Amino acid sequence: MLRRGPKFGPILWQLPPNLAFEPERLDPFLVLLPRDRRAAAALAAQHENRMDGRAWLDPGPDGPVHHAVEGRHPSFGSPECLALFRGHGVALVETDGIADHPQLREPTGPIRYARLHLRPELGPAGYGPAAIAEWAERCRGWAAEGRDVFIIFDAAGDESVKLHTPTNAAALLAELARG
Repeated sequence: MLRRGPKFGPILWQLPPNLAFEPERLDPFLVLLPRDRRAAAALAAQHENRMDGRAWLDPGPDGPVHHAVEGRHPSFGSPECLALFRGHGVALVETDGIADHPQLREPTGPIRYARLHLRPELGPAGYGPAAIAEWAERCRGWAAEGRDVFIIFDAAGDESVKLHTPTNAAALLAELARG
């Protein structure tokens, strides 16, 4: 991942829906996450012997390493969970479109990371102009707070709408460019 240079973005950690929030398990994990590129390179240097000569260990330019965790169990919306993630400066992923995932809307880290899951009920083209305008407004608000914003369009395995993810992403970019 370090090889991506200036395109190095946040690392997404997706947790299974049956994994409830357990601070005694998550806190040690969050402590271990590298916070900058040099720390990530140092962690990568601890690779298995089979990776000798194949691992990219040059940290490149100084910069942060951001993490986003998608906790899919409802317990990830608890005040205790939000406080733990805020304390570690790790973003909890905001999702849209999956009813059984917690609908987190509170910032917990220096970035905002949202996964927009296209749903058939949105229509044949996925997100329409009104939904795109709403997400653009959210993005502008997060950026105004000084946060980097990452939006991922995903079809959650539904092939009937998956082909619209690039179109929806382009529509969001165009709406953001309009200011």
